[in-house]
Amino acid sequence: NVVVCPNNSTPLTSSAVAYPSATFQWSVSHSEATITIADPNAANTTLSTTLATPSQTYTVTNTITDVGGTGCTATRTITVQVAAVPSTAVTPTSTTLVCPTQTVTLTATGANTYTWSPTTGLTIPPGAGNVVVAQPTTTTTYTVTGNNGCATNTANVTVTVVPLPDNSTFPTGVWNVYGFNSQTVGTNYQGYYTDNGTGTPAYSFNTGTRWNQAAAPSTTTATNGAAWQGCPMPTTNYSLSMKRRSFQCGTYTIDIPAHDDQFSLFVNGVQVALHNGAGDSHTAVWTGVLTTTSTVELQLVQGTGNAYLAATFNRTAPTAGTTIWVGTTDTDWFTASNWCVSAPTSALAVTIPAGAP
Repeated sequence: NVVVCPNNSTPLTSSAVAYPSATFQWSVSHSEATITIADPNAANTTLSTTLATPSQTYTVTNTITDVGGTGCTATRTITVQVAAVPSTAVTPTSTTLVCPTQTVTLTATGANTYTWSPTTGLTIPPGAGNVVVAQPTTTTTYTVTGNNGCATNTANVTVTVVPLPDNSTFPTGVWNVYGFNSQTVGTNYQGYYTDNGTGTPAYSFNTGTRWNQAAAPSTTTATNGAAWQGCPMPTTNYSLSMKRRSFQCGTYTIDIPAHDDQFSLFVNGVQVALHNGAGDSHTAVWTGVLTTTSTVELQLVQGTGNAYLAATFNRTAPTAGTTIWVGTTDTDWFTASNWCVSAPTSALAVTIPAGAP
């Protein structure tokens, strides 16, 4: 018996030394169009297959005829087994990672040995290489090539990575609430959710309306913003950073009606309030002017027990006939963007807040 790989060939040989005028006839049964014999009438020839040749057993017959003498014939047969193309497959065929530390196990089957490409983001243990662990940082399509010692075949799997926003980002129009698996803000970033805010303008928020104070922030629902995206968070020893930019111009007083544990308040990158405690409230922790270029960050550091933070933004609109200096562009008195309403005129009173640039 002869084993032939797909898209390969094997020699066919015969001889009739005693009959120099003998003829030769090679044939294959059952008939298969993808199996060819280079010269069916030669003593020595080649049988070839293609990748499309069905994997099964074929009979090759060689008939020798002594046309110049006795007229006798002799027939011999051989069995040719065409090996299978490996049925390479991979599971899962696609998957999505939403957590920076999340991995997925990819398992290939249908062959004897396997190679993967690209190898970026893959952990490939020793052995046949059919099981790998993927942790790409960007969406990646992996191709696994299976080899059964005779032929190769490929399969693909796409690992989609849902990127988390940079936790230094101050969004416009919503609060981004970034979560860290550490009591140090910025360490071990796990994920985030958004809060649309409440009130007029809608800048106030209360974490207790988004997730249970005894639960983890990663249980946040989509009740007033996007639900949590990222890795699971613990219920203790973590921190949150709430960031937002661009406020309707005016004078604001910020209250903290409730917090557990420590909260900090930063306006334009400067810490203006801090309290390490639990279960109490604070009024007017900061009063000042916010504008379309202002940034506000509130941080919550959780130890054990419950956790929550509420912040209320109370805006006082500029009094009619008054404009407020904010100095966001330069020190030019007549630059309109330096004022909360407009550049001063003879009809406008001017207010310059304490601590203004």
